[in-house]
Amino acid sequence: MSKPIPKTFILKVASGCNLSCKYCYMYYRGDASILEKNDFMSMETLRNFLFRLNKYLDKYQPAKPSVAIHGGEPLLLGKAAMREVLRLMRDTLGRSVGIKIQTNGVLIDDEWVNLFANYDVVVGLSIDGPRNINDRWRLNNGGRSTFQKVLRAHKLLSHSAKMCDVSYGGIISVLDPRQDVSEFYNFFARELNVSNWHILLPDVNHDNIDIYNPFGNDEISSFLIRLHDIWKYDPNRPSLKLFESVISLLAGGGSLSELLGVSGSQAVIVDVDGEYQCHDVLRMNEPTSSSFYVSTHDIDEYIESDRFLLVSNKSWVPPDNLNCSRCPIWNVCRGGFVGYRYSQENGYNNESVYCDVIRDLVSHVYFSSISSSSALVPDSSGNRAHLL
Repeated sequence: MSKPIPKTFILKVASGCNLSCKYCYMYYRGDASILEKNDFMSMETLRNFLFRLNKYLDKYQPAKPSVAIHGGEPLLLGKAAMREVLRLMRDTLGRSVGIKIQTNGVLIDDEWVNLFANYDVVVGLSIDGPRNINDRWRLNNGGRSTFQKVLRAHKLLSHSAKMCDVSYGGIISVLDPRQDVSEFYNFFARELNVSNWHILLPDVNHDNIDIYNPFGNDEISSFLIRLHDIWKYDPNRPSLKLFESVISLLAGGGSLSELLGVSGSQAVIVDVDGEYQCHDVLRMNEPTSSSFYVSTHDIDEYIESDRFLLVSNKSWVPPDNLNCSRCPIWNVCRGGFVGYRYSQENGYNNESVYCDVIRDLVSHVYFSSISSSSALVPDSSGNRAHLL
């Protein structure tokens, strides 16, 4: 198994959250380890991480490295502490390393936007859809709607981005197919006028899918196929990673979605206590503790561990009893996201819980492309494709 060279690092500066999203893998999928963590990352832990990261970057020099500030909800750290975090990161890493932050947006105001602009931080926002959809899942800890506050955050970020002050990275949505697909698309593409949009599927495995995925794969497949067709024929469509990744892979390019393609989840997570971890979603499957810490271990040591190699590399060879290697879309899917293959009985040696969804979507995109005037065209980077 080849050694991955990660270029994305996720820094969890806060363990708590001011929302109670019922699909969250950190708080609602059975993992209680978060209760044993510090509330916030210490400056000593941050310095240790930055020392390890500089050492790693000097050795491997990966293209376009980035650090994503995450949580919990990272803005719970507060403005003064976040300013110190960003100052130290920029002083240590310079401008060659991208800094991103993913937030639920509830706390964002003009001061936060100016802070992000001053330190050249790319901001990502989480919204699941129109108010009736967003309020199904993304309520605060008191059970109240957060929609208006998040909508305000989007407007502040969009305005600042138009003024070329802050970099607005776009929106992440967790899919709920129990809604009108046209209203869903128009909310993001027309009302929010989003330029970059990333749709995620609910996080489930073979043991808990009946509990945490109340929709069923047929409903998800049908929704995604209809959404793709609306998106495809919209001349002003936003960038949508899932669909662009399918098109790119079919055209021989790469993937922007961890749900598809040969590249696994090659991000290194640093938890609030400085422990290296692999993909957060694996918390719903089994304990993610690595016993590797930024205070004592180089990044090199962790990325050579068995757990990280499992998640980061798609060279997985499916057992003979699975249909994966005989599947006509194997070279596009490559088994899907590793976390969705887990069961207590077989570990990760299963087909993805979303196998049917992926097959239906990829097949539809392929046949709809060859039956129309559209052509699959990869761009020069090989990581994206578009329709002609």
